[in-house]
Amino acid sequence: MRTYIKRADGDCWSGEEWINLKVVVGARDACDFETYEAATGYLDAALASDESDNFADASVVTVEHADELQG
Repeated sequence: MRTYIKRADGDCWSGEEWINLKVVVGARDACDFETYEAATGYLDAALASDESDNFADASVVTVEHADELQG
């Protein structure tokens, strides 16, 4: 299982920047928060301090490794 903070356009949050999960080599590892709780906590804090709406359409997504290539 992998857990991402992801936007509808396919970008995931690496902890420093949005990167395209489907295109950027290594994005799956860079964006993996490993637990739903870790990603949710990070996103909640980011939303609370997000003045530029950088995380407005972001959500926490958990996928099986085999499902990653599908979307």
